[in-house]
Amino acid sequence: MRVMIKIFLCTAVILCHSVLAQIQQWPMVNSEKGRSSWAKFETVLHPPLQEAASYQVKSSPAYIDAITLYDDLLCMTLDEDPNILEVLDLLTGDTLWTFKAPGTSGSNNHTPAQNDSLVFFGGQDGLGLYVLDRQTGQEKWFKPCGSLYGRNVMLDEERAYFVC
Repeated sequence: MRVMIKIFLCTAVILCHSVLAQIQQWPMVNSEKGRSSWAKFETVLHPPLQEAASYQVKSSPAYIDAITLYDDLLCMTLDEDPNILEVLDLLTGDTLWTFKAPGTSGSNNHTPAQNDSLVFFGGQDGLGLYVLDRQTGQEKWFKPCGSLYGRNVMLDEERAYFVC
């Protein structure tokens, strides 16, 4: 009798699960609502989105990992060996400078932070946090703390916060 109840319960759970899965056919990548907000039946994006400008990346990366924009300076982290930070002036479209983080490799997974005068950058398998002059890319200071993979800097008016 117990075996019959277990078989019945297992069958009921499987049937309920498959029915619920069919009901929740989200119009998103792999039918997974938590992974994407793309809807394959949507033909017009609201509000309508238009390309405002196009820029050439100097370093020809395999993948652009993260971008930040502050006062017309666009910082991009590029997944290369070593990880690269490329900075573009959006007014001219020119690359102002690039910085290769020593000892880094693979996916960067680090978003650079900017303020009026500095850019904060690190990478995967790297040596630590590099703080660079925003206009020239020259290193201002360095904090050895190892890889910053997945650990981003947060800025306020007076301080930089990050997990070391």
